Order: sequence, then C-alpha cells, then structure tokens
Amino acid sequence: MIGLLLALSFAYGAWTLAADRLHMIAVGLPADGTMIGHKEVRHTGRRGDYLATTYHPTFSYRIGDGRVVQGTTLDSLDRGEIRVGQVMRVVYDPSDPGHVRLAGSLEPGYGSNVWLLGAAALLTGALSLIGLLWRRRA
Repeated sequence: MIGLLLALSFAYGAWTLAADRLHMIAVGLPADGTMIGHKEVRHTGRRGDYLATTYHPTFSYRIGDGRVVQGTTLDSLDRGEIRVGQVMRVVYDPSDPGHVRLAGSLEPGYGSNVWLLGAAALLTGALSLIGLLWRRRA
C-alpha cells in the first residue's frame, strides 16, 4: 500500500509539472526579462546529506498594462549562466504576473522531470500491485 501511495505522489508531481507547462503555453505572454538576481535551492537527502544546488533566476519585466513586475522562475540555470543585467525572453501568466517561466523551457517536449516522475509512478505502481497480488495468492 505504501508503494501505491508513493506511485500516486510521483504521478501527481508529473501531472502538476505538465499542467503548469501546458497552462503557460496556452495563456502565457512573452516579455523581455532583465535578470536581477537568483534564488539558490539546496537539495539534501533523507539524512540531510548535501546532494545538489539549483539556481533559479529572478527577473524584472514589463507586463501588458505597463507595470514592472518581478518573478523567480521554476526553471533552473547553471550557476555560470546567472548574470545580473542579462536580458532573456520569459513568459508570464497574465492572471498571476509574478508566475514566470523561461521561454526556452516551454519549447516542444515536456522535459526530463515530467518523464522521470511519470516513469517512477508507473514502475512503483506496477511493482506494488504485483507485490500485493503475489502476497494475496500465497
């Protein structure tokens, strides 16, 4: 049962990433964003051991009504690509202008995270079901 719950959480993660991407493709508006900083996210394992750090750039950009808005992307860049003052094409959500994505991340394909989470959901779910059925037979 725990395996099935884990599979559902993987599937939910894949679905939310894919839904956000599709939403931004459907309603997002392009803008030229000026990088004004970044947010560092440090990833650790279950025991608190360091795994990796991701860097999510923060942009300032002008939206359709002329206001200047700031937003930090869900997309990460390599540390060397983070340069304050750099202008990049971004896509923002007009109903929530602080929700921004890098335009390049919305190109065709869902990206590796969606596929990895989806595959983990299928594998974990299948193995859990096989284990439950096997246990029930015995």
